[in-house]
Order: sequence, then structure tokens, then C-alpha cells
Amino acid sequence: MKRIINYLTLLSVFCVILSGCTNDIDELLAPPKVGIRKDDYGLQSAQQLNIKVPSDQYNTFHESFLLKDSLLYGVNFFNSYTISIIDLSRGEYLNEIKIEKHLVLAPQISGLFVSSPDSIFFIRHSPPKIFLANGKGEIVDQWEDKDLKLGKFNPDLSEFGFSTCSYINGPYVQGTTMYLNLNPSGANDFVGLKNIEKHGVYDLDKRQWKKIYGSYKGVLELKGDGRYFYDMHNSFQTIVDDRIFISYPVDHYVYEYTTEGYIGKKPSNGRNPISLPFPLYGAKSRDDHLLNKLRSESPFYGPLYYHSQAGIFSRFFNHPKDNSGRKRSLIFYDKDLNIVGEEIISLEKSNQLIPTSNGFLVTPGENEMDSDDFMSLQQFNISARK
Repeated sequence: MKRIINYLTLLSVFCVILSGCTNDIDELLAPPKVGIRKDDYGLQSAQQLNIKVPSDQYNTFHESFLLKDSLLYGVNFFNSYTISIIDLSRGEYLNEIKIEKHLVLAPQISGLFVSSPDSIFFIRHSPPKIFLANGKGEIVDQWEDKDLKLGKFNPDLSEFGFSTCSYINGPYVQGTTMYLNLNPSGANDFVGLKNIEKHGVYDLDKRQWKKIYGSYKGVLELKGDGRYFYDMHNSFQTIVDDRIFISYPVDHYVYEYTTEGYIGKKPSNGRNPISLPFPLYGAKSRDDHLLNKLRSESPFYGPLYYHSQAGIFSRFFNHPKDNSGRKRSLIFYDKDLNIVGEEIISLEKSNQLIPTSNGFLVTPGENEMDSDDFMSLQQFNISARK
């Protein structure tokens, strides 16, 4: 009888713990209640640019980088080792930079970050590698296995790859310091391992890591054995001076750090009370069809952007998919991440949205992607509502 009582006691404790974890993730997936919101800012259409381009140039890019609101660098859809350069201030297609494919050994150029016209960084997923090219496309430096070993910093991440998509979660360079997203096992974290620190600060001059930090917070920390579609486990990073912001597709909160450590979190949800999806558990978590369905139909967040001229942060929230399609909210925040505006953005008329210091550049929708001789870019500015 004593053994039975002890067993029942242990079972009761386990159920209480499990219930507590479920309640915790329940609370995080539900939209936080944050009281009255301001609605002081929105987007205003500024100008449309119709730029003559070579006939082999799509109206959008694999990925892009905007240097000082003036020079737009984009990886060509036809040739993923060619970087096109557009001068927005003059409305002209300047030229293209060709990178030798055999020097990179990757499917395409990824993780584009341009410090200057003669200093172009990009990275390789796995095995991880950092490249620096000049304005002629010549590789002038590279950081590889012996330079990138984590050593004492994170033995659990001995085999890792870089997250590479520049407009989502690619590298960020300040002087000789590079901030990088790390993922275990060749950049595909199918399970979402919660205890592994997944952000790194790297010294390009000394060719060594300065700090590894940023294990999962919030929903992904508490999901247990549950799984989302693998890219829903990705984290986004935003660097503003000495502040580091980490956010996730399936989390209403933004988590703030400095290089000294974690500071705290702020809610970022819009005015619509939409809950985020639960992960899949058990056999369902191994069903690719169900995982893809979860990814394609569920609401999720995009990265946090900072618009330096406006002094405003922004973040997209993609609403659940229904019979009429999908809506997208664009939410604005002040420097302390208080919400100061929100509006609905059309997904049908836009493809890629490129952040600027005061708003966004928008490339056309899918049906207008391929034009014979021009690229259309619509510029929107963040403005105070009257």
C-alpha cells in the first residue's frame, strides 16, 4: 500500500508539473493584454521608381541589402552568384558583381551584408564560412573552420551552421565585430533544441568568438518535445548600438540583451487578439504533411526592424490563412518598444519588403516579378498620423 501511495504521489506531482508547463505555454501563445495603445504612426506612399535593368534581371532578388538608403545590392534570381547594384538616388542600374562559384561551394550567395562598396560580406550555411569580397567580386578574406571553432564557448554546438537570410536573420557588422545566428547540425534545427545558445559575437580582426548567448526564451523554451516546421524554430536578431533584440516567429514577445546578458522582454502583438499555434506532439510532430500545413496556415511574426531616421521599430504579423487568403499587419514601436501604430499591408501587391531608415522599399507582387527591361520599386515612409 505504501508503494502505491508513493507512486500516486509521484504521479500527482508529475501531473502538476506538466499542467504548469502547459499553462505557461498557453499564456505565451495567447496575445498579451497591454492596455491602451497609441496609433500615432503609419506608412505613407512616397515615390515609385521604374529603373531600367538588363533583360536577365528579375523584379525581385533572392535576397538584398540596402546601403545608406542609396545603393541596393541584390542577389540575382537567374544567377545566384551575381550581385546586382542599383543606385536609388539616381534611379539607375549601376552594374553587377560576379563571385566565382568554385570559391564559395554553396548553392548561392547568402547572408549579404555590405559595409561599403568595397567591403561586401556574405556567409555559407554549412560547413560555416564567412567571406569578404571587394567591389570587383574578388574574395579578399575568409574565415573558415579553424577560425570559427567555438571551443570553450559552447561545446553542445560543436557542429553548427549559420542562418543566412540577410533580411530575416543574417549577419550584422559593426566595425570589426560581426553578430551571427547559429544553428546546430548544418543550420537545420528540426527539433528546436532549447538549451543551446544560438547567437554569436565574432571579432573579425582577432578571428575569434567574443561571446555566445541567446538560448531560446518563451514559447520555444517551454514547448518540450513539441515541434513546429523547422524554420519556425529560427530566431531573428536586430542590433541597435549596444542593444540586441531577439525575436521568434511563434512568440508575441521581443527579448532584449546587451553583450553582458539578458535584460527583459516586451510584448509586440498587434491590436487583433490572435493566438499563436501550439506545436505538434507525438506522431504528429513527425508528419511532414502536418508540419507543412501548420507552417502555411498559422499566424506568425516577421523580424523586428529598426528605422534609424524615424527612430521607430517595426514588425510584421501575418494573420492566419483563411478562404480569403492572408492579411499582414505592420506594427510600429517607439525606442522602448511601446506600440505607437499599426496598419494592414496588402500581400497581393507586394513581394519583398526591404527596410530603409525611414520606411520600406517594396518590390512588386508575383505576377509582376519578371519584366523585360525595368524594375519597379515603391517607396513608403513612416509618418506621424494627422
